[in-house]
Amino acid sequence: MNNKIKSFANLTFYPMTQPSVGCIATGVLESGLNITVTGGNHGQQADGIDTYLVEVSDTRGKHKEEPKIVTKRNMATDDLRSLIEHHFRNRNRVRRRY
Repeated sequence: MNNKIKSFANLTFYPMTQPSVGCIATGVLESGLNITVTGGNHGQQADGIDTYLVEVSDTRGKHKEEPKIVTKRNMATDDLRSLIEHHFRNRNRVRRRY
């Protein structure tokens, strides 16, 4: 999963293996967080065309063994573009850890 995601255009969707029938794209955001985007699977609200199920997880540092899910929700295409753009703009920002 070393595919750097800098924009929505960098997402490359691949068909899921059987029995799933949807599509999936994975990669690493510029902030270092992992992103998985799926859509079109049976029983899933996200259709893979206009809406997607997006999961952003953190596997850095102490989360290597058990990834921390940062966000997991259905997003429209514009929301997904905004999320990727946000991580690209804030890639050099240092997060405070409490």
